[in-house]
Amino acid sequence: MAEIEHMLWHEVAPVVFLNCYVATGAWGLFDDDWLHPQTKKRAESNGWVVRTLLNLGLGQKIMGMASPESWKKVQALIKLSDSDY
Repeated sequence: MAEIEHMLWHEVAPVVFLNCYVATGAWGLFDDDWLHPQTKKRAESNGWVVRTLLNLGLGQKIMGMASPESWKKVQALIKLSDSDY
């Protein structure tokens, strides 16, 4: 679970969080052909700004504006999936 949460905050959230601040339209999902290369690039970069914000406790507040409840649902699904094995 810790590895998945790390990926959320260090790779995925920095790429998609700005969409939470867009006042128009709905973002139901992201195109895999766009999202995967973007998150891969984030994973391979230094990411010192994101790391600093997360270490200060600001990253989750800035990038997680619309995600606390969603993340809890994902955690529950992962735990449920793990119990299947």
